[in-house]
Amino acid sequence: MAVEAQERFKVDSGAAAWLQRHPERVRELSAFREAARQLDGLPLRMLSTDSRGILEAAELSSQYGLLTNDAVIAALTRRHGLTHLVTTDDDFEGIPELTVWKPR
Repeated sequence: MAVEAQERFKVDSGAAAWLQRHPERVRELSAFREAARQLDGLPLRMLSTDSRGILEAAELSSQYGLLTNDAVIAALTRRHGLTHLVTTDDDFEGIPELTVWKPR
């Protein structure tokens, strides 16, 4: 959503905070909804975490300087033996066991 807001509304790097202040603009964004519709038809398995996973995420946050959501994702990849991650987020680059793929 932040990327779409930056492009569509010419918002600077604080797009998430800007969207929180302008909920009417969130209603105008469509890329997320379209991506969610496309995911529905794919053979995906959704992963969830538990308190042990949150503790591991806290350790990864401390070790790699990750924010909470990124640390939870990193903990899930580790727990499930995943070594590849598709993301546009640069924050995963410092995790040696992850190969990061960035779509263009």
